Amino acid sequence: MKSLFTFLAVLAISFSSFSQTIGSTEAVEYDPTGNRFLITNGSSILQQASGSDELEFFGDSDADYGMEVIGNILYTISGGGSQSVKFHDLTTEEELNSISIPGSGFLNGMASDPTGNRIWVTDFSNNEIYEIDVTDAADPVVETVVSNTGCTPNGVTYEAANNRLVFTCWSGGAIKEVDLSDYSVSTLTNTGLNSIDGIDHDEDGKFYISSWSPTRITLLNNEFSAMQTITAPGLSSPADISYAVEIDTLAVANSGNGTITYIYLGDLVNVNEIETANTLTVYPNPISEDSYISFELAQNSPCEISIYDTQGKLVYELLNETMPAGEHKVLLAGFSLETGAYICELKTGNSTQNIHLIKK
Repeated sequence: MKSLFTFLAVLAISFSSFSQTIGSTEAVEYDPTGNRFLITNGSSILQQASGSDELEFFGDSDADYGMEVIGNILYTISGGGSQSVKFHDLTTEEELNSISIPGSGFLNGMASDPTGNRIWVTDFSNNEIYEIDVTDAADPVVETVVSNTGCTPNGVTYEAANNRLVFTCWSGGAIKEVDLSDYSVSTLTNTGLNSIDGIDHDEDGKFYISSWSPTRITLLNNEFSAMQTITAPGLSSPADISYAVEIDTLAVANSGNGTITYIYLGDLVNVNEIETANTLTVYPNPISEDSYISFELAQNSPCEISIYDTQGKLVYELLNETMPAGEHKVLLAGFSLETGAYICELKTGNSTQNIHLIKK
């Protein structure tokens, strides 16, 4: 797979200066009707209006793991000694129902089919997936639809276009699918990542996954044949993620530091149209939000990309990790440089290349 490293404008919020704070978070979910994000916080649920820094309590219930919104109901996984799935009215913020799944171990990820009134929950301990018919919120019906996922299932998302669930495997790097016509399980790809947590997809069928090792968000096309990497400041043990199609924003719950990272995706480069270069180049230059750095590695190599001012002072470190052989691209969207001249330096093993940048 070719890889594209994308650096975008992001906002990482811990809310430490406000009346409410995030203590421990594992999941975040967008409510399009209320134009707000809902955040698990262990003993409570928090809410934050899109574009606002303010945090408020949502009702007086609790939530620990996966969350989904269908219509006017928020579904959550509550942890503790006895895990359960809870139903909440989005208008009154009252808890409507709470159900336990007999024999379940560690309920973790959640997906939903808004048109079919179904939700799915992964069982991290038992390697199972449960389907809950929530047509009647007062009397939901639970069924085990996958009794052996073949890995430790974590995040899960429902893709209506292909009538399937797509879920992450915590270890081993695999992304798998469940064909909902017969509930068969198959492997879509092996990403080479480890500790894969959350997953969601956008309206174009592109999938986003979060991983702890390495710490990043990875974007894959619908055929899982090409991938890009989104590196954003503030990511720390990124857990569940939520793509809000209405505002083109990816929200990431950082379980490592109790923050939420919001990534505005905008017009992200198509993963099927990754251009390459045979040497270190920057285009266009003078640089703008559309500029990118291209380079190629003949073999796997430690790789550092840094930007310095003309006095030799480090301005940005764009990349510092071992990269696979092949062609790579680094987008400069989201980085603010003052007008002037700069030097971009690429270090790979014993080799160093430099190129001048101009910002008008």
